[in-house]
Amino acid sequence: MIVPTQRRLCMKWSGLLVVVILATFSAPKAVISAEPGNFARRPARYFVKFRSDLSVREVKQRFAKVGLKLRGEIQEIQVYVAEALDPDRFEERGQDLINSSPDVLYLEKDRIVRALESYESHDSSAPPTTPTTPNDPKFQQQKALMRIAPEAAWSLSKGSRDVLVAVTDTGVALNHPELKNQVWTNSNELPGNGIDDDRNGFVDDVNGWNFIGTGNNDPEDDEGHGTHVAGIIGAEGNNSEGIAGVNWLVSILPVKFLDSAGSGTLEGGVRSILYAVKQGARLINASWGDDVTSRTLQDAIEYAFSNGSLVIAAAANSTRDTDVKPNYPSSDVSLGVISVASSSRIGTLSGFSNYGVLSVDLVAPGSDVLSTYLRGKYAKLSGTSMAAPMVTGIGALMLSLKPELSVLELRNGILNAVEESPGYEGKISTRGDIRADLALEQLQTGFQIWPSRLTIALNAPYPLTAYRPEGSVQWDVSDESLARIDANGVLTFLKAGGIQVRARDGSGKQISTAWTRGR
Repeated sequence: MIVPTQRRLCMKWSGLLVVVILATFSAPKAVISAEPGNFARRPARYFVKFRSDLSVREVKQRFAKVGLKLRGEIQEIQVYVAEALDPDRFEERGQDLINSSPDVLYLEKDRIVRALESYESHDSSAPPTTPTTPNDPKFQQQKALMRIAPEAAWSLSKGSRDVLVAVTDTGVALNHPELKNQVWTNSNELPGNGIDDDRNGFVDDVNGWNFIGTGNNDPEDDEGHGTHVAGIIGAEGNNSEGIAGVNWLVSILPVKFLDSAGSGTLEGGVRSILYAVKQGARLINASWGDDVTSRTLQDAIEYAFSNGSLVIAAAANSTRDTDVKPNYPSSDVSLGVISVASSSRIGTLSGFSNYGVLSVDLVAPGSDVLSTYLRGKYAKLSGTSMAAPMVTGIGALMLSLKPELSVLELRNGILNAVEESPGYEGKISTRGDIRADLALEQLQTGFQIWPSRLTIALNAPYPLTAYRPEGSVQWDVSDESLARIDANGVLTFLKAGGIQVRARDGSGKQISTAWTRGR
């Protein structure tokens, strides 16, 4: 059983941002300003969601009364996009008028979001070292990658082009030697004919989409951030070229909505997520966001999760506790987001990384990460932007081995694939660093509870996974005064404290969690 809106945070619903399909009305209209960094010049836009179904005519009539003009609809989540005819007047009176209407579920203003800052420590004109496995000449320089134990994982799977992963970011360098064979191709679209062959609302979207300006089919990276993220997930491995990604083989869907300055609008981010979902991306990497919550973004994330897509979000780089001061989308309380902090070269929390025992799920290497960059080059960057795609890549490896995993199984399996570190006590929900070998090895074993360790907010139901049981499962907890669990494995803490969760399958085998805590 999936509980779609409850996570384990002590906060109310919230959400930064992470990934999946597109919601659009025919071909996308003007989404953000065409010139990089020019978003402030665009008329103020608002997201409006009504409680009941209205015709377009009725929506226009309601908008006209308060000084709004309909600009489009995000169909998947039933949200209308509007512009204020007189922005100053609407700021003074219009929002109050529309919010006072019983038909309006919410109204919120669009805003600028940004790629999460990365810290550069230049690569790398160092001579290549002697390769081991794979044969990529810079593999031995990938110290950050080695900390997730990739070679042991690669003995089980090296990835699959059948797994589609979306990179919502500044785009991807489509012709980089390490990425050109990994970039997704829309087989249902005939390139260059000016026709929407697959009738998905996007003309000639052969390799993804660009949501900047009026939108176009060129998701080429002009900043570098998205290319670096893509290379971590899936720079082609064992091709005698440069580096290896977490996946030697994968399909990367470039979805560009951030410009050459690393900036974009929330509307662009939402549409990027929905586009990725529409194309079938199981994982959506979101190394971007800000500290303002959005119900529109939350709706997009929950839509993605309900359609089998999981957003992997960077926790951001402000050295702060996001339980106290959230970051979105990484702090979104939906099950549809996994929040990732960064670890340093010595396996401690990176000095720049955010943390939060209820709002950050796990840790991955994010300091001095060597990956692909613009113009066929490579660079070392640091940031939670680099840690998130480590986790996205591991999720893709899991799907290459077990494509039948549900989105909840994928989420809980990722959270279960950690090596616990006492240094993360009180800072990270799982207290663990993700490891690729653990992620894949657990798929080969029998009956388990996923995740085995987790910190959960009080009164926030969390659905655990019983992986590979024989027959039906009976659940119970070690202390019913602290927590309860229902027949579907949905755990709810009533008081702060620690328990073990136990499960017995139809064969009589009983297992228990390492520890589970409520606070």
